[in-house]
Amino acid sequence: NIDKIRTDGIEFAWNAENVLLRGLDLSGGITYADAEILKNGKYPASVGHRVPRIPDWRLNASATWRQTEQLAWMLGLRHSGRQYNTLDGSDINPDTYGGTSRYTLWDARLNWKLDKHFRLALGVDNLTDRRTFVYHPYPARTWLLDRKIVPNRVGLGLVEGTRAFLESLGDAELAEFLVGGLATSDLPRD
Repeated sequence: NIDKIRTDGIEFAWNAENVLLRGLDLSGGITYADAEILKNGKYPASVGHRVPRIPDWRLNASATWRQTEQLAWMLGLRHSGRQYNTLDGSDINPDTYGGTSRYTLWDARLNWKLDKHFRLALGVDNLTDRRTFVYHPYPARTWLLDRKIVPNRVGLGLVEGTRAFLESLGDAELAEFLVGGLATSDLPRD
């Protein structure tokens, strides 16, 4: 444990609806943090260095366009500035195992409300497939398909069991159910 640190910084967050056109919502936050180790009796060489895993800059922002009541498009931005994994800042190569990359990642998502009971979403995280590390590699481009059932559709008694069943499936079998749908006859009897 570090004896004493000091963090000076500033943070700003925003949220706005119907910006420039009806249905366009913007939100996000930006943080600057200057975190320095002031005292460390167990490792004096770390004094004066940045506190590990606290980036100097961090930014999260998203834009959502609600095209219709049923259709919404989202674009997200995640940025993390320089940070270190070691107490003395000796990790000089941030873009490898054990290092921590400076990164800017883009995410996109399409949400479609099929009816009052079902929602479907298609998304991609790390849209530009940027290779980054935070001690270990962060995921590359990742495609997401999400289907949401609201409790009123299946009944409150089936929600937990249905979710547990879907979480127990392998990727290929789960994808078949997410795309094709799930009938009560597909559920296990217990």
